[in-house]
Amino acid sequence: PYTITGDISVSNGVTLTVDPGVTVNFNSEFHLQVGGTLSAVGTVSDSIVFTGSGWKGIDIKAAGSTIKYARINGANAYGTYAVKLVGSELSNSHVYDTYYGLQASSSSTFNKNKIHDSTYFGLSLSGDSTAYGNEFYNLAVGGGSNAAIYISGTGSIFRNNYIYNVGAGISISEGTVEKNIMIGPSSNNSTWGIFIRSSGVIFRYNNIGDFATNVAVSGNVPTFSNNNFTGTLDVSSQKNVEISSDSGPGNSYESSQVVVGMQNNYWGNVPASDIPNSIFDYDDDFSVKGDVDYTNALTVPDPTAPISA
Repeated sequence: PYTITGDISVSNGVTLTVDPGVTVNFNSEFHLQVGGTLSAVGTVSDSIVFTGSGWKGIDIKAAGSTIKYARINGANAYGTYAVKLVGSELSNSHVYDTYYGLQASSSSTFNKNKIHDSTYFGLSLSGDSTAYGNEFYNLAVGGGSNAAIYISGTGSIFRNNYIYNVGAGISISEGTVEKNIMIGPSSNNSTWGIFIRSSGVIFRYNNIGDFATNVAVSGNVPTFSNNNFTGTLDVSSQKNVEISSDSGPGNSYESSQVVVGMQNNYWGNVPASDIPNSIFDYDDDFSVKGDVDYTNALTVPDPTAPISA
């Protein structure tokens, strides 16, 4: 293994290649900054390891780097991301024991990874980046309303991922979330599955359930259809959909009553007669302004959503 006893900087125009089977062990507080290119491509049987205790992660500042078949752990110094991607790729890898997980921006790709045991969020996805086929769990364990995943940017896509046992799910201001499985933690007293913060959000073909509030919407009218509400739900203490109050973050309803279209979804975790009781909206408190339209409810799960994890 290689032991790193100081910060490493890869300059513009320079490529750092890490071979399969190599272990890079960072002493506390040090990090790898990439202004050029990092090529760290392991294999299924011979992965690359970036590790340490309290080190400060991999900071990729230019497009074109690739990390595959790697294990990245121990980047848990206060305020540290395990990996920051700019126009780069992280795939087929395992990221764990971190403070923050990943930041993917500028058309980065984050595919077929496992990310877990992060103190706060596991992924920040922005700038037309894509996350596909990943598994997220034991995230946002710092408590409170910390989301496991943050998504922004109209071209950002979060697709075919599996999320479970998280402090809270996805906080999204723009982007597309589709064909994912999202399962709440066993202790779901205060968690939400997805918090939708603008009308620039598309949420479709997902399976979601077992959060205290499966879907929270604040001051906007997203595109929301063909989702399956799964698991069990106690309408006295849980909600499938909650429209935030007028004082909620990002609230921008300009009228006293605004229809929030949520037609063509499968509300399978409650009897049909209890669908309105699984929604908190204008009909419960006129000050929240948003009035959910749940008509044309599906009678069977939408088959486009994933069948299982």
